[in-house]
Amino acid sequence: MAQTLRTFDLAKTVTFNAKHDHEFWFLCNQKAVILNYANDTWYIYENTPFLQMLEWDDQVYGFLEDGSIRHVSRQYRNDDGAEIDAYAETGSMDFARDWQLKYSPMLFVAIEPENNARIDVTVMSNRRSDYPVKTVAMSFCTFTNADFNHWSFRTNKKPQVKRLKLKVKKAVFYKLIFKSCSASATATVLETDIQIRYAGNVK
Repeated sequence: MAQTLRTFDLAKTVTFNAKHDHEFWFLCNQKAVILNYANDTWYIYENTPFLQMLEWDDQVYGFLEDGSIRHVSRQYRNDDGAEIDAYAETGSMDFARDWQLKYSPMLFVAIEPENNARIDVTVMSNRRSDYPVKTVAMSFCTFTNADFNHWSFRTNKKPQVKRLKLKVKKAVFYKLIFKSCSASATATVLETDIQIRYAGNVK
């Protein structure tokens, strides 16, 4: 994130504090670098051509060069009809034992049940970056933004946990990756737990 911020021309960078969402924005060259100061996470938005932004009545709006206004909200599943390509990656986790090998047979992912809620999950380690991609879906039945490729008759809106079998062997460092590229899906990851067993020492 710091590397991206270094590419910004500070004389042309605009900042914005979205108080309701606890986000501080840096805008430059159609890119936004955002700090969520409530949970101490950073993220980047591409294709964000806002010259200025405004928060009014807990809603966020962006102003474009041609004078038009865009409403920025999680309620939209796409970017003016185009797919939103989302990618999240944790840092390299050593589980406080960087001197010891780990074995992980599975992980558990909890996401908020929503209409067409799904996300792809995979991992990386210091040994491999080609682990299988698993899809976690937690949709409930509604025709709003329905995707019949991922249809469900579930009506329970309570968070549920899904078990994913992803075997990671002899890893020292472990990364979690969440991905979504869709014009209709959404996902709120509530929690992820990784089952870990410790093996021998690093040689």
